[in-house]
This record gives sequence, C-alpha cells and structure tokens, in this order.
Amino acid sequence: MDQETYHFTLTPQDSTLDERRIRELLESVTAEAVEQAMKDGDEVEAKTDLQGGFGGVGEIAAVLILLAKSGAVAKVVATAEAGAALAAKGLVEGASGAAGKAFFDKYLKPRLIKKNILPSDLQGAPSPPKTTAKVPKAEGKKGKGRRANRP
Repeated sequence: MDQETYHFTLTPQDSTLDERRIRELLESVTAEAVEQAMKDGDEVEAKTDLQGGFGGVGEIAAVLILLAKSGAVAKVVATAEAGAALAAKGLVEGASGAAGKAFFDKYLKPRLIKKNILPSDLQGAPSPPKTTAKVPKAEGKKGKGRRANRP
C-alpha cells in the first residue's frame, strides 16, 4: 500500500468544542469517509489526528495519513477531477498526492463542514530536508597585502 501524509488546519465554528471533542469528531468523520469510499469501490484506509499546534486564531493543526492500494490510487484520481487537476498543477505531487486530495475533497471535507468544523486546504507533507556537504572555506594566500610588496 502507498502511504501519503498531508497537513491541514481545522477551525471549529462552535466555541463550545474543546480539543478532546474535536478529536472525537475528526475520528468519527474519518471513519465515515473511509466507509463511504469503500462503498464506492475505493480501497483506502485513512487516519487523522490533531497535531496540537495552532495555525492561527482558533485554528488547530491536523494530519491525514492515507493508505491506498496502487490500483485504488488510480481509481480515486479518476473519480475526482479536482485531485487530477491539482496533480497536473504540481500542488500535490504524483498520483498518490492526487488521490489524497481527492479523498479529502470528496469524502472528508464535506463531513467536517457538516459538523461545523471548517478545514483548510490540504497540504502535502514537506519533503525531508536535503543534506548538502559543507564546503570548507578557502583559506586566503598569505603574503598578499601592502607588506608583501616591500623589498
């Protein structure tokens, strides 16, 4: 199975919702979304969780981990025009990225909105940092200067 990780923020519109309740709603909505995707013939598994950080006033950081069989990735992409268009634009990388975006837009986002929790746009997880070898500083040649020109 291919695994993709995505980040987004949630903005609860109900001020009585605390982090525990938002976490519960996110879990139940994710389960409903996976169930519907499976009914539609998409072989996917998804997990969501809160990261505990705040993205702004009233925003809570969240993460979506999508597991899909290789064939299911192509099917999810084919059934979601938005996911394919975003992959073509390079906003979410590759077919798996388009599948994650499609799952989010088609199944997860509408359910969150019905629960009065507004999700941000989905962002792919950042690539691991590239390591570069440190280039040692070139040492200057000694003897170049005013004194070097003296006889």
